[in-house]
Amino acid sequence: MNVAQEYQPPRFLTNGHAQTVYPILFRKCRDLPVRRQRLELPDGDFLDIDWLTGGHGRLAFLCHGLEGNSRGLHTSNLMSHLFASGWDVAAMNSRGCSGEPNRLPRLYHSGETDDLHFALGAALAEGGYTVASLVGYSMGGNQILKYLGEDPERVPPQVRAAATLSVPCDLEDSAEALARPANRVYMRYFLRSLRSKIAAKKKLFPDLFDTEGLAGISTFEAFDERYTAPLHGFASARD
Repeated sequence: MNVAQEYQPPRFLTNGHAQTVYPILFRKCRDLPVRRQRLELPDGDFLDIDWLTGGHGRLAFLCHGLEGNSRGLHTSNLMSHLFASGWDVAAMNSRGCSGEPNRLPRLYHSGETDDLHFALGAALAEGGYTVASLVGYSMGGNQILKYLGEDPERVPPQVRAAATLSVPCDLEDSAEALARPANRVYMRYFLRSLRSKIAAKKKLFPDLFDTEGLAGISTFEAFDERYTAPLHGFASARD
């Protein structure tokens, strides 16, 4: 069955912009009885995982999108759906995305897989799971696909499947697409949040972060060139 061809959206949601904006404005996050677990990382930082468990014996491990979190719209609704379908669910928050600044200067990026690997291993051990699936939105989906492909021998044998949605596999083309005039509303949405995180980092590490001109950054390329690349060991945004 070709789902893409058979799906018929409502008449008022017949284009991509409407389908993107409508859920943000009119859908609500599920209020779930989640349990938060803090993982101490080998480098001295931490990650927070939100759990929804019912002794189902199998694990769905979720990764959110850029500047999202485990309690955002997409992730919380998916957690509810998976739990009702017979899965225990662990939703990872990337560094600095769980409502509390992380301890180190670094944050996260679309190619980060070490944190994913560490958190997945901890989640599998927490519940003694023998079956697991990975699910990721956007940036989280990109991280999952990279993780599965870069070193398959490192992936725990419990992982049987993965599902990813709206993944920016080609980061350069995706950044260029979001920089187009028709998509600037999304670019502004992401950059507003990213600029706030850099401003918060400036207060914690005043000698490491230069925020002069931060408000004028209007593209991912410019942000990544100035902050993401040097923070995470890349030579440039393109690298």
